[in-house]
Amino acid sequence: MEQKLYKKLEELNIKIEKQEHEAVHTIEEILKLDVRLDGMGLKNLFVKDKFDNRYMIVVEENKRVDLKKIKENLDLNKLSFCKEDELRNILKIEPGSVTPLAAINDDENEVTIILDEDMVDKNILVHPLVNTATIKINYNDMIKLFNNLKTNYIVTNIPEKQELA
Repeated sequence: MEQKLYKKLEELNIKIEKQEHEAVHTIEEILKLDVRLDGMGLKNLFVKDKFDNRYMIVVEENKRVDLKKIKENLDLNKLSFCKEDELRNILKIEPGSVTPLAAINDDENEVTIILDEDMVDKNILVHPLVNTATIKINYNDMIKLFNNLKTNYIVTNIPEKQELA
């Protein structure tokens, strides 16, 4: 499965750096690893609205996402997390391996990727469809991949969830 991704990246002349590591399933687990790639770590949330429109929300790994504000800002319906079988059937990846690069497996373009504008022009760290490696890719190269795949995406300011005083 990863080979399809690497082949596409090579075809598009997109340079990456890769580091293999033990399997991780959460941000907390990956932060404990000695990942020596310079870039912004990401958090990826796979959600859907009440009409089964699916979205992947992609933000910096420490950002607390406010789904209600995203819904309001983008004029979406109520958002809830997708089930594991939806992740496997649509993006063909396992829980813990969620990555915007899974767009390569979204043959029907069912998922709209919502990117936080904080990552524009930066090097970002993502899983290459499996949670046993991390790759560094430039944001603009990821957009180049999305455009090649005809992936639906939105770049917006994703508000952080505010603590109640």
